[in-house]
Amino acid sequence: MHTLLPSLHSLILYGCPEIESFSEGGLPSKLDYLSIGNCEKLVGGRRDWGLQALPSLTCFSLKGESEDVLESFPEEGLLPPTLTYLCFRHLVNLKSLNGRGLQPLVSLEEMYITDCPQLQSLSVERLPISLSKLEIWDCPLVVPRCRRAEGEDWHKIAHIPHHSYSLCMEDVMKECGEILVKLLGLKRKFWATMILDLDGKFRN
Repeated sequence: MHTLLPSLHSLILYGCPEIESFSEGGLPSKLDYLSIGNCEKLVGGRRDWGLQALPSLTCFSLKGESEDVLESFPEEGLLPPTLTYLCFRHLVNLKSLNGRGLQPLVSLEEMYITDCPQLQSLSVERLPISLSKLEIWDCPLVVPRCRRAEGEDWHKIAHIPHHSYSLCMEDVMKECGEILVKLLGLKRKFWATMILDLDGKFRN
């Protein structure tokens, strides 16, 4: 691939369960965006990806329910220090973040974690200080640990300027629905009061 597509900047591989490795010669050196999903065999051989040799790689995304080979991510030396954006979602068996794999990411600015139901904690001592944005969704075991001041993992993320968390999207929708019901209830009361007032005036 390196010789066939030397100018390739973005690569998305999704739903390719039989791919076991990248072609001989590795990935193109100009690649700056890589997204992999539902490629179980390829993820199983991730130690041979050679991402450290990609000087331009800034964005990496890993997603897909088939990636059940992962319990800890990312392994030490897997991701290059050039990354500014990291996203992983639907990793159903992910249980921990690997501090040795995250700490070298000195340029990381944004990290998104979605639908990792077995993720138990932000097991690293502290997330990279370069992070300016962190979002965690649908991770019911770890979200309560990230609550401001009182959460057990709060000290690991307190330095991040922008962060948001939710147990699940259903919770968000439920909360929005409750707010909407309250607003509608207030409006009903308001209009009912107006009608009573008008009715009283008419009677007078």
